[in-house]
Amino acid sequence: MVDIKANSLVLYKKGAARVKRVDEKLELELRDGKVKRVRPKDVIQLHPGPIARLADLQDQQGEAETAWELLAGSPTTLAELAELIFGAFSPETAWATWNLVDDGLLFDGIPERIQPRSPEGVEEEKCRRESLDRERASWS
Repeated sequence: MVDIKANSLVLYKKGAARVKRVDEKLELELRDGKVKRVRPKDVIQLHPGPIARLADLQDQQGEAETAWELLAGSPTTLAELAELIFGAFSPETAWATWNLVDDGLLFDGIPERIQPRSPEGVEEEKCRRESLDRERASWS
């Protein structure tokens, strides 16, 4: 079990949250500014922090396809993948990396064990997405 501390970045219900306070429950600041108290088992730590503001989590530019090619099917962690893609493991790059994993095109898994998808799996997913885009366009 990861020891979650104040000002760490966590994943709560598919969204980013900052841990404001830790006691028997965690007090989280959500992206919409709301505060919520949850059990530690209800979150997944993405970065130990510190992160002062969730507004700092902006889109990042990195080398996701290069990292996918370098890993060639070998599992990795969120921290290692962020280092490969962005050259650093910070709250900002941890969130950007998690968004790539959550997207599911190149990577799949949980922060402790991320698996690069096979080239065949990536091609199938690209075809599936293109098909959905064409279908949506035809309805427009």
